[in-house]
Amino acid sequence: MVSSLTRLKHLDLGYESRYPWTFKSEETYERKGVEYVRYPDNKTFDTLELSLESGLDRLGALKNLEMFGFECLNHRIGRKELDWMAKSWPRLRMMYGLDKERLYKIEHDEERAALKEYFEELRPDVVHDSLFQDYM
Repeated sequence: MVSSLTRLKHLDLGYESRYPWTFKSEETYERKGVEYVRYPDNKTFDTLELSLESGLDRLGALKNLEMFGFECLNHRIGRKELDWMAKSWPRLRMMYGLDKERLYKIEHDEERAALKEYFEELRPDVVHDSLFQDYM
């Protein structure tokens, strides 16, 4: 069980699967006068929910955790989970999963941005990043 790995420093459960250069055609849509690329669904289903109700608190023993990643997972992380992470992982310094997506012409995710802002208020020392680094 992961929770028994009390010296664990990095736990990355996510990945980025949407690479613009692999698409044969760029299907687009428009919203409020702005054109966006329609990427395949970016969430990986049948993954951990990462909610307190589903057992996130079992990872409370990971006091040495410095990096936590959940990008592209179909998670259920909300404010109470972020409250829990802020208190339970005192050494956390890097998070992948809430930073704004950097894919070419992708629509801004308001809910994701609000959760990131909330966590930044709780833990301004934690850096947020995205797995996708290549700007087109």
